[in-house]
Amino acid sequence: MTLLNTLVTTVLDTASGSIVTFPITGSIVDPAVDHLVVEVFTPNGQATGETFFIGSNPDGQTEPSYLAAADCGMPDPLDTSAIGFPNMHIVMNVTGNVLPVELMTFTIE
Repeated sequence: MTLLNTLVTTVLDTASGSIVTFPITGSIVDPAVDHLVVEVFTPNGQATGETFFIGSNPDGQTEPSYLAAADCGMPDPLDTSAIGFPNMHIVMNVTGNVLPVELMTFTIE
């Protein structure tokens, strides 16, 4: 995988139960072939009583959802169904714009 961009932000307690939008830029060459992977990282807040639960539902998914938690013995991402959560389908909408493809001409000598 190639990192396209990163964003550090804070989700406030007042955002509980709401949709939060984060603007970020990046581009993939061919959406029909290339896969966009979005990572949401949260530090371990167990000692301070801080938790983050990403939105999910059992209503199906277009791609698998994964979780990783090194402190829980899962340092590498695992499909949520493989770790006992078959109905945890992370809800995330990633939207963007399709850029026009420029035609290029080449001369072969």
